[in-house]
Amino acid sequence: MSVQPGLGTCEACKSYPKFFLQVVLGCLEGGLYVTTRIERILSGLLTFAALVIALVVVRREFFAARPPVSRATLQLEYDSQWQGMLEQGIRMGAASAPLQLIEFVDFECPVCRGFHRNTWPAIQKKFRDQLALTVIHSPLSIHRFARIAARAIECATSVGQGSQMMEVVFTNRTL
Repeated sequence: MSVQPGLGTCEACKSYPKFFLQVVLGCLEGGLYVTTRIERILSGLLTFAALVIALVVVRREFFAARPPVSRATLQLEYDSQWQGMLEQGIRMGAASAPLQLIEFVDFECPVCRGFHRNTWPAIQKKFRDQLALTVIHSPLSIHRFARIAARAIECATSVGQGSQMMEVVFTNRTL
């Protein structure tokens, strides 16, 4: 048993019967708190459990292993019906171009925006009349205005201004 200062040191505690102080409040005469062996073991176990939980949370949040990306998930698939997709989207370039590129686009996607602002002009410059781009709308549910932008571009396409409207949408940073 270890004895530590604690309950029972004030005058009010001294007015309680000795049995009450020893059993209920854990005090001895003279105002000392008794720590039993079982209390010390339980305190140690609870402290150890709290440390383990804290370490597990820190490890999970900061050092979690990311699943490796295997080459099997990165394989391209060939769609033999790709020519049917050319009829569905908005074509930028000649229908008779020998190279046909089909893009599934979300008008709020920063990667799609980067492609249209940086990569597509460079590809157009290099291949000129040999390449046509067909844009097929594929708005993601997490993008709030992507579906609305796709509708606006469809409306502009119906009057022959689809590529200009895409340029406006990709240039506008408020989407």
